[in-house]
Amino acid sequence: MISKLVAIAMLLIAAFYQLYVKELLFDTVGVGRVLQAIERFPYQCRRIQHELLEGCEDIWLDNEARVLYLACSGSLFRTQWNPSVGKFNVSGRRLRGSLISALKIDEPGDDGLFGLRQMRTIGYEGAVGDGTLDTLGFDVEVMSDSRLRFSMVNYRPPVDQNRRYLDAVELGANATVEVYELTRGSHLMVHVKTFADAAIATPNRVAATGDGGFVATNDKSTKLKGKDGLYYVPNVFVNKISVMKPQPEGILKEIDLIRVRMPVDNLSVPKPFEALSALADPYNFTFRSTIWRIHKSEPGSGYEVKKMLEDKEAKIVGGATTVKHDVKTGRLFITGFLTPYIMICDPREVENSK
Repeated sequence: MISKLVAIAMLLIAAFYQLYVKELLFDTVGVGRVLQAIERFPYQCRRIQHELLEGCEDIWLDNEARVLYLACSGSLFRTQWNPSVGKFNVSGRRLRGSLISALKIDEPGDDGLFGLRQMRTIGYEGAVGDGTLDTLGFDVEVMSDSRLRFSMVNYRPPVDQNRRYLDAVELGANATVEVYELTRGSHLMVHVKTFADAAIATPNRVAATGDGGFVATNDKSTKLKGKDGLYYVPNVFVNKISVMKPQPEGILKEIDLIRVRMPVDNLSVPKPFEALSALADPYNFTFRSTIWRIHKSEPGSGYEVKKMLEDKEAKIVGGATTVKHDVKTGRLFITGFLTPYIMICDPREVENSK
């Protein structure tokens, strides 16, 4: 009798290990994972440092106008006011708030800053009337040949009816999605509307729906809309990406799962324990990241998951949380929500042809 109970217990333990513990240890924690040197990949990478390029959580590439837009809050300030990771020091926010920066990606210039400029946001009052934003993720919809619409996650601090700060530790952030419009070629972003709703509780990313609206995910997941009209939702704590298809009445239905074998944040994979050190001191610590390409060659085929870049020593590509691929040049534009720099990686064949 005892031997049967022991055998059953061993089977249950083995099943639990296969279903839960194995994935947690080897995929999420990374036990036994072998990282590769950046030299093994066909890219020449560099960092660009500037105060307007610190702590850039999200980026969007205007392929037609050849402009990269970045939502940046400053590395030090993200360690103080960052409700998505439990940082609620309102006095530690950057006085001028989050900034939207822009790069002309085909014009590096003599200084290598790609004509870096700060966009000017107008028409938004802000939590206390100073017009400041506290951005996280954003997405852009091309409304016409000349007009862009930005939907931006905004973590403004809680205030009372007299616009005096309340206890953010107790109440959390007053999260909204702010909508701006921009005429291509202009530096003025005009505020159009504020979306505030109980459903927008702890938003991380937004994805434009193509009809003037957007969908949003609450922490701890992000969302990316593909050209196929499907939404790809990675989760930083697990190793899978859910493929979601829009349904009537705003419902998303999971139709597929993509297994990556690492926890995924956007299109890069941070090392979770190293990220804690970076959160404490982003100027002296960073974390290693892996960048993946998930590709579906044709309808009905499966997904191809390919490692595109890794830097085991974080010499150049460190702290990465967001990646954009420029199809025209093959470049990778990489940012991190804490990094005091952005990263640009050129395909080696492009470098050799210059």
